Amino acid sequence: MMAAPGSDHTRVYKSWKWQLLLLLDEEEDRQQHQKDQQQALAYVQWQQQHFQRRAWLQQYYGQLQSLYADLNVLESCRLLQAHVAAAALGAAVSTQQSVQCRLWVKNRSQAWWAQCNHPGFPDNEFHCAFRMSRPTFDCICEQLAVAVAKEDTMLRAAIPVQQRVAVCIW
Repeated sequence: MMAAPGSDHTRVYKSWKWQLLLLLDEEEDRQQHQKDQQQALAYVQWQQQHFQRRAWLQQYYGQLQSLYADLNVLESCRLLQAHVAAAALGAAVSTQQSVQCRLWVKNRSQAWWAQCNHPGFPDNEFHCAFRMSRPTFDCICEQLAVAVAKEDTMLRAAIPVQQRVAVCIW
């Protein structure tokens, strides 16, 4: 049996259909609203992180600038010291004075080398100290002389080849 087009059963069916559509629309609206809230919360969190990072970077940049300012001050002090040292050296050279620079040369005891290099130093002790005979040591020094020899400067005397080799082997 079919219901008549204007009957109560048809009206209930249409009303139920409209209610279902309204419920689906409400559910879709609720989900969209929830999605919008989540996106807004994510954006707020992103903004907070952005501001924190920005503040940290600005603080870091300020510290870096102050560090570079300190380095510039140190560099200008070094340049001034270099100019003063050059002027003092030039004045000393022009007046024929001897220059002693304690900053570049540290006086150390060379008694061990004077003792080992002395002609009266026993060959067996030399062999124990350097694990080779004196003629072998002299041969090594002759071979290395071209590579390790240095020249005396106005500020300090060069370390002799034999002493350089002895320090390396000791």
